[in-house]
Amino acid sequence: MLDLDHTLLNSTREAEVPAGAAPALARLLEREVALEKKEGEEAAARERGAATAADAEPAEPPARSSRGRPGTPYRAAPPLDAADPPPPPPPLPSRTLFHLPHLGLWTKLRPGCRPFLARAATEFELAVYTHGDRAYAAAMAGLLDPDGSLFGGRVISQGDSTAAHHKSLDVTLGDDAGTLILDDTAAVWPTHGANLILVDRYIFFPACAGRFARGRSLLEAGLDEDGARGMLSVARAVLGRVHTASFEAAAAGRDPDVRTHLAAERARVLAGCRVVLSGLAPLGTDVRTCAAARVATSLGATVDDAVTPTTTHVVAAADGTSKAVAARAAGASLVSPAWLDACVFRWARAREADFPPPPPGAERAPLSAAADLAAAAAAAGGGRGR
Repeated sequence: MLDLDHTLLNSTREAEVPAGAAPALARLLEREVALEKKEGEEAAARERGAATAADAEPAEPPARSSRGRPGTPYRAAPPLDAADPPPPPPPLPSRTLFHLPHLGLWTKLRPGCRPFLARAATEFELAVYTHGDRAYAAAMAGLLDPDGSLFGGRVISQGDSTAAHHKSLDVTLGDDAGTLILDDTAAVWPTHGANLILVDRYIFFPACAGRFARGRSLLEAGLDEDGARGMLSVARAVLGRVHTASFEAAAAGRDPDVRTHLAAERARVLAGCRVVLSGLAPLGTDVRTCAAARVATSLGATVDDAVTPTTTHVVAAADGTSKAVAARAAGASLVSPAWLDACVFRWARAREADFPPPPPGAERAPLSAAADLAAAAAAAGGGRGR
């Protein structure tokens, strides 16, 4: 089950493109359209060359049998393993930026999106679930799957949901135990967190960066994700490992439930780590009940109350706290909460040195689950539903 906005692509309303970003967007579209035209011309040339070669090849005379009359060739059939390999598939389109005036939108596909979908479709039945409206869902499915070979009409939009601003597998025909979900918003799946592979948001356009308090967008920074090593590449690897584990379990008579195998994959990320949290839970509450503790535990870490010689990490909202001082004294890694997020998205232990805690007074409170859900709802369908 695949989310669209900020998972596979990013859409924004034309009116929300700042004047300062419009020229860069126009130049990028011009380059991509020119590349698309060049690719089309090259594909047409290859087809003409193949047709010319086929026409020029002399027809093979009728094979003769041992009696000299047309019949079965007098030679042994080639062994099965000597058959010619199938021709390689045509290259995937490289264009990722689209202007959709009929919807008043710009849409940018996440780099690596097309190879991700093509590979995932060999192992899974793919479906799309968006909180955009039906017209938006159809348009995005058309960009991602123009011939209908990937989704086969399995496109769910806002009107199909049974609860406002929430998604549920109750609108699908699949078995929960065999369904994996890719989405950038955990709160939108209140009853199916065990099926969820949470992905880092793809924020190409400035309006979306503002909604999620993410600073500059990729367009403003003049950057883009690495399609070969980015978020979808990581997600693809996780999907593959869970798929393999589930089928191997079924073959061995064990539990094939993908939720079990997804949880096992997640728990390997910080297995063996002992984590202490600083400034991430209200005073007087059990630190193990806060969101950061739940994340760390799901990743396989043990959460402790105090720094000890066995502590491996102190996750601090800001530097300078007593636990931060104790972390340095104990030789533990001192990191910001963003380190935990990176571990979630990368499905691996992130490099601690890249995530120092901010200085005292500079800490920023993360969006609450409710605020995050509201921002995701406002961004659905490129912001057309507001």
